[in-house]
Amino acid sequence: MYPEKESSKVELKRELTDSFLKTVSAFANYGGGKIVFGISENGSVVGIVDPEKTRLQLEHKINDSISPRPEFVLNTRSFEEKQIVELTVSKGKNAPYLYNGRTYKRSDTSSTPLDSNELRKLSLDSSSMTFDQLPSHEEELSFKVLERWLQETVGLKVVEPDLDGDGPCLVLMPPHVIDDILCKIGKRPCNHLPVLHIFLESSFTAE
Repeated sequence: MYPEKESSKVELKRELTDSFLKTVSAFANYGGGKIVFGISENGSVVGIVDPEKTRLQLEHKINDSISPRPEFVLNTRSFEEKQIVELTVSKGKNAPYLYNGRTYKRSDTSSTPLDSNELRKLSLDSSSMTFDQLPSHEEELSFKVLERWLQETVGLKVVEPDLDGDGPCLVLMPPHVIDDILCKIGKRPCNHLPVLHIFLESSFTAE
C-alpha cells in the first residue's frame, strides 16, 4: 500500500487522464502539492507500465493546457517492485493558473473551480495589489455611482473640491471616519464600501 492518502496536498491516480490538469491548476494556485500516478484511490499500487512515456505525456499536457506554465518536477520511483510516477507542482508566483479557461482550487480531496470573488482575490493576492489599486480601462473616471448611492441611501452628496473658491469647506475623509459620522446622525453605515477617499460637504466637521 502507498503510505500517503489522498488529501488537499496529495492526489492518487491509477492511470493518466486529463482530469489531473484541474489539480495541477489548483496546486499551482494554492500551496503546491503532489499527484502520484500508478496508485489507486484506496492506496493499492498498480504501477505504470512505461514511466518514461507517461512522464513525457504529462509534461506535454501541462505545457499545452495550463496557462501560464507552472513549475513542476517529475520523478519515477520503484514501489513494491512496481514503477510509479510522481508529479510535484509548486505554488506559482503568477496566479491565476488556468486550465481550459477556468481556475481551480483544492476542496479536501477534489479540485473545484473558483467563483468570481475567489478568482478576484487570488489575482489581487498574486499581484500584491488592493482593490483601489487596480488599473482601469476607463479614461474618464468619476464618483457618480458612489454619489448616487450616498444620496439615495444616507442623504449625503459628494461634491467636487473647491479649494480656491468661496464654496463650502470640503473635508477629505476615509470610510471609517464617514461611518462614525453616519452612526452619530443615525444614518446607515457604509463600512462595506471599498477603501477610497471622497469629498463631503462640510455640514459635518472632522478634527
